[in-house]
Amino acid sequence: MKKALKILLATMGVVLALLILAIGYLLVTSDLEVSVGGMSSDYEKLDKKQQERVHQAVTLDSLKADGNVYRVTPQQVKSYLQGKGKVLVYSYTPYCNGKACQKPSDAEKKCEENGIELLLIANNYQQIFENTRDYNRPVFVIDNKDVEGRLEYIQLFYTSLTAPAKWSITDGIYLVFNKGKYIKGFTNIEDAIKWMI
Repeated sequence: MKKALKILLATMGVVLALLILAIGYLLVTSDLEVSVGGMSSDYEKLDKKQQERVHQAVTLDSLKADGNVYRVTPQQVKSYLQGKGKVLVYSYTPYCNGKACQKPSDAEKKCEENGIELLLIANNYQQIFENTRDYNRPVFVIDNKDVEGRLEYIQLFYTSLTAPAKWSITDGIYLVFNKGKYIKGFTNIEDAIKWMI
């Protein structure tokens, strides 16, 4: 019985090893694309019509909610914020289903109820059009044309936007600004709104 079990286990080990080698071979020799979420902006995954709805923002003040998405640089956002009082910047991940993540329309409603201006800046294109359909403000996305990895361009964007303050990605996704100056970050919208009113 022990001998039969040893033979069975050895055979299973060989089969498993062959299976792993076969999968590896297929991945290397085929056109199969393996995508790991969060590694890029996912712009290339938008269909052609959606890509045609992505534009470079010139000035944020002139934009309206029109179903398009506007790429922004930290300098453009900073310039816009300098002319405003308190503004809540929502670093939005469109596909996020976590507790801290708010649907844009829900975040908009909470801010409107408390007299707070909301500026939504997406860090990714995945599901951006579907998830901002009911949002009544312009939709912005980080302009990452010069940086490849998503975590790198998010870090660069918000480090530049919040300078000279020392910002960290662990500060939260709800960032409070006053007259262009970064004040504080929060991990949930309710705490940010409470702090702002």
